[in-house]
Amino acid sequence: MDDKNFWSFTDIAADLDLAYTTIRRNIETFIKQKKMKPLTRMKADKGHFCSVMDSTQYSLFRELMKGRASVNKEDDAVNDKISDDGFFYLILLVPEFSSGRIKAGFTSRLDSRFSEHLMSAPTAKLIYSTPCQRAWETFLLAYVHSHGEKIRSEVFDVFNTKDLIKNLKTLFKQVGKRK
Repeated sequence: MDDKNFWSFTDIAADLDLAYTTIRRNIETFIKQKKMKPLTRMKADKGHFCSVMDSTQYSLFRELMKGRASVNKEDDAVNDKISDDGFFYLILLVPEFSSGRIKAGFTSRLDSRFSEHLMSAPTAKLIYSTPCQRAWETFLLAYVHSHGEKIRSEVFDVFNTKDLIKNLKTLFKQVGKRK
């Protein structure tokens, strides 16, 4: 958004140099903890609606993010949710529509995350997952993007899912050798 009186998740992610999903997850956590008020919705540049926060809320969010480590030590439930160990996964969203429309992402709780996706896409199939560190998410999403076209923040139309999976396996095999 050009108007810096309001900040979208994408703007915040770019400003703080963090992944979009990290921003979304932390905002949701702070709202649930009642440390922030719920966001408002506003029409963005491309005509769709998105959640935004004003400059005052954004300043508060930045302060909360600085103190995130100390908050997590006190709250084991939050600490479990934002674990750095987890899985990178690929979900084929609507197999009957497209063999290349996938959702890619990181989660520390693969079974429940996949179940959440089944709520909105009941025919979805988990086609790949591997143990991974949260810090790799941005790189891996860019890697998936290099194999196709980005539709939304973590949704892609991939030209060949078999090649993508094969390349991801090779990538993780090479990384494993360097440990």
